[in-house]
Parts: sequence; C-alpha cells; structure tokens
Amino acid sequence: ATHTPKGVSAYHTLVEPHREYGIACKIRDPQHPPGIYFGYYNQKSIYSTRIYSRNNEHYLIVVGSPHKVGHESTTEHMRELEEFAAKQFDVIEFTHRWGGQHYRPADEIPYIGRKGGSDSRIFVATGFSTHGLVYGVVAARIIKDQIMGIENQYEKIYSATRFTPVKSAKNFIRENASVFYDLVKDYMRNDEKAFADIAPGEGKLVEHNGHRLAVYKNEAQVLSVCSAVCTHMGCLVRWNDNETSWDCPCHGSRFATDGEVIEGPALHALPRVELTEEEPKTDLLKMIKENFQAGQDYA
Repeated sequence: ATHTPKGVSAYHTLVEPHREYGIACKIRDPQHPPGIYFGYYNQKSIYSTRIYSRNNEHYLIVVGSPHKVGHESTTEHMRELEEFAAKQFDVIEFTHRWGGQHYRPADEIPYIGRKGGSDSRIFVATGFSTHGLVYGVVAARIIKDQIMGIENQYEKIYSATRFTPVKSAKNFIRENASVFYDLVKDYMRNDEKAFADIAPGEGKLVEHNGHRLAVYKNEAQVLSVCSAVCTHMGCLVRWNDNETSWDCPCHGSRFATDGEVIEGPALHALPRVELTEEEPKTDLLKMIKENFQAGQDYA
C-alpha cells in the first residue's frame, strides 16, 4: 500500500524510484486488435497499448516512457506518448493524461517475505516495477504460506532479506552513486532566482537568505514557499512541471505545492516558509532520525 517502507530503510538503497505515464485518446475506428501489446518507440522507450470502447466510441490507451523520479521533464515524456499515438493512429482528441510511480529492484526481482529472520512478524512486498497484478498475487501466496508455516517453492527467489552482489552490483552502485550525486550537486548549485521570474503555474528553486526554497506561483500570482530540503534524507526536491509537484530525485518522495507529502518514503511535509522571516535552519540529522523512528513505529 506504500510502495516502499516509510521512514529510512535499507530497501531505499535497493530499489530505484521511477515515474511512468499514461494517456487516453479517441480514435476514429478500433485500428487496434484486442489485447495489450508492448513494443519499443524511438529505440529507447517501452510502450504498452490497448483499446477501450464505451458508448460506441473507441479509445486508445498508451502507457510508458518511464524515467527516474525528479530527473527529467515530465511534460516531455507526456508529449512523447502523444506523438507516438498521433503517428500510429487516427487520433480525434486526447482525453486523459496521468502518471504513476513504481520501484525497480537492483536485481530486477521484487523483495517478498519476512523482513527479518525466520521469527520476524513483519512482512515486506516491494519492488514490483510495473507488474503489480502479477507480483501482488505472488506476494499474497508466498506471505500466506509463511504465516501458515508452509514451505513455498518461490520464497527463496523473492526473499526480502536476500543479498545478490553479482547480479545487483551494477544497478546498486549506479543507484547509490546517483543519489550521492544528486545530494551534492544540488547543494553546490548557485543559481540565484528572483521570485518575480517565476511564471504563474510554475515552481522553481530559489536561494533566499542563504537557504534553498521551493517556490510555487499559482494562477492568481500567489506564492507558496517551502523549504526545498526533502524531509526524508536531505536531498533537494525538483519541480515536476506536468504534475505540479515537488519530487525528490534521491528516493522518490513527492510533495504538493503546499509542502504536504503526496508519496513517501518521507513522513513529514516540507516546512512552510514566510518570506518576511529568514528560513529556520533545518537539523537534517534530527529529521532523518525522526523519519527512521517513525518508520519503525509504522512497521
């Protein structure tokens, strides 16, 4: 129900957060056989397509164009899906657009089962990527058998405590090097931005009184100002231009324009900031400890 454990967890070093998108559009006739089809577009993005009919109107649904959270323009990815649909089908109009989040394990296999040793009463099921319908059933069967004391032939493959250094090494190193790079790079940036330069409906990182702020301006020209420091482990959030949210590039936490948590592992909102006062200094170590303790309490 929470994608990954909340608070600070070792699983955050083993799974990589991704955003993926979907669109629906009306097309002039079915032009698409029944079923779900997967394929590459531009030799880089995997898309899935399917048809849906309602009230004698035919819709094409296209899902795909994944990328790591907080690393690329979400608007560009949505546009890529629309370009694909328009090129391949006779589109009348685009009717729906949405995004979703998933987590990829370093060795591509979900973590399912007891969180600790054989006596642990905490069970984990995470890292499904985009295959929740399949792995949800697999997880239910494995965990049910473990609770009942029945040996399951798949529990070792998906063990939540497994260690696969050879298979995981490349992705594990890449993911955690990326997290460190994001943390350091953002703190080293020195791109002073004036509040007046922010367009309505836009969010930007602004340096003010020596502090990094996440500033959003709504269509009525009213500013919403929060600390730009993610309350999970101290990375700087980035603006999601299509879904109007602040996304953390390190572990996938997402926040609304008012700072409230949309998606964990962060448990605390981005602190609101009054521009008339200097932003209060954030004790990052204390915040990380609070996230860790809250995660333990949640479990």
